[in-house]
Amino acid sequence: MDDGSKVGLPPGTPIHTGDKQLSKVKIRIIDYSPSELEVREDVNLKDCVPLAEGEGIRWVQVKGVHDVETIQFIGKTFDLHALVIEDLVRTQQRPKVETTQSGAFLVVRPFSFDNEEERLKSEQLSIVFEKGLVMTFQESDSDMFDPIEKRAKQAIGHLRTGTADYLMYTILDLIVDRYFFVLEKLGDKIEALEDKLVRESSGDMLHEIYRLKRNIMAMRRHVWPLREVVFQLNRDEAHLIHATTQVYLRDLYDHVIRVTDLLETNRESLTAMVDIYLSSMSNKMNEVMQVLAVVSTIFIPLTLMASIYGMNFPNMPELTLSYGYPLFLFGMITIGVILGLYFRRIGWI
Repeated sequence: MDDGSKVGLPPGTPIHTGDKQLSKVKIRIIDYSPSELEVREDVNLKDCVPLAEGEGIRWVQVKGVHDVETIQFIGKTFDLHALVIEDLVRTQQRPKVETTQSGAFLVVRPFSFDNEEERLKSEQLSIVFEKGLVMTFQESDSDMFDPIEKRAKQAIGHLRTGTADYLMYTILDLIVDRYFFVLEKLGDKIEALEDKLVRESSGDMLHEIYRLKRNIMAMRRHVWPLREVVFQLNRDEAHLIHATTQVYLRDLYDHVIRVTDLLETNRESLTAMVDIYLSSMSNKMNEVMQVLAVVSTIFIPLTLMASIYGMNFPNMPELTLSYGYPLFLFGMITIGVILGLYFRRIGWI
């Protein structure tokens, strides 16, 4: 649905914007504590209730945000603010973080690279975390959280013993790690295209350069605001983040800085490639014009001679010479050879 449909509506009115990627909303719940872990698939709406305090961490995964009524029900069940519910169904937002009465609400955009279609794919991911609760809202049915769930099931690291804010950090860290993977794929394509451009250039290359540049700019629009999101989480003016998690968030901020540096490097490389392409096309045009200039310069004096002796005047003294025609041809050939040797000497041919 178009954003224009929101004009005149009161704040907090949820209207879905973006593409509908699933036929129905899927809800998945993971409850875990240091001693146990339970995963429930395709949970009913009536089972979406908060855990009692001290019972562990509940991770509610909502896949598909197109069904506004379902999202509203989930939001009311977990006592989410109306403005948060509104932002959950609007899928064209920039990364941000907003503190609520008991937690925080984040919007980020994961990126992935489709090897079969060789294109960049992304979707909006919204995260709500409170004490003992993390909720993730994604547009598609992607399995982006599989590495985290595998760690949780195998009790690897601090995930099972950590708090909800640590799970939130783990999700952000996974997204940033995927950024590095995507940039590695794009970097390989940029290097291959750059090597090909040095050898030969064609019109298709320019289209490929601009396609890669659009991908880099799309990532850049969402990675740069993510720096501010992680920075605000590091400041933690609302005291939502535990001290043990702050250390990891500082490391995450450093990773985001590295991602932005890689994006800038790739963007500059693509800009330079456009300049190289235009210079190559200009050089090819100059070579063609140089050949035409050589041919024209050689044939201009010959054409002048032919035009003079092609005039129909009876009193032209050279016309009565017995060897006039051979001498005329010899003169034309001599002029052509002299000009050709001159252009070869100066490197034009």
